[in-house]
Amino acid sequence: MLRNPSLKYVLFFAGICLSSISISAQEKPEVKLKNTIESVIDVLYQPDRSITVETKRNQVLELLNQSFSFDILIRRTLGRNWQKLNAEQQNQIIRLATDLMIHAYTREFQRGVRPTVVFKKPVELSKNKLEIASVLSLPDKKINLSYRLARLESGWQVYDLIVEGVSLVSNYRKQFDAHFLKKDGDALIQKLEEKLAAL
Repeated sequence: MLRNPSLKYVLFFAGICLSSISISAQEKPEVKLKNTIESVIDVLYQPDRSITVETKRNQVLELLNQSFSFDILIRRTLGRNWQKLNAEQQNQIIRLATDLMIHAYTREFQRGVRPTVVFKKPVELSKNKLEIASVLSLPDKKINLSYRLARLESGWQVYDLIVEGVSLVSNYRKQFDAHFLKKDGDALIQKLEEKLAAL
């Protein structure tokens, strides 16, 4: 588990950007990636201060649902533990984890100076995989984010995000693995519900 508090909100940012990207075959991956992330940031930093966090959350979710299903990301982070859940538990965890990520992210980014993101040229990892590095600039720091994409039937899709050298998927998979050593799916659902209620 990451223990650096400064990365907490970065992971929310990473999660939301990661979950928003489904890249069509007609567009260059780096162009679609940049446009998607800028669109999400636009929603979160709308000049109208009367817009509530909940409204922003719904706008972000609507944007993301046009191009990506959260269940892909969540299934990857659960790894082999996904098979330990019944269909009802799987649906509940997808719903709760999605809501938790978006709610926490929009709450964190509703204040402060709008961040900027600079992307570097894609690096080919293999025939069907790319990595696109970027730098997220905040008022007091710069953070390195690298997106890993795979070419699927639906086009280029992000399958992992590296935050300052830490894999988002691997980090959360370790936490889920530790959870399932002693607890079950119902306990995970309860934990997610508690986290969501505490926001």
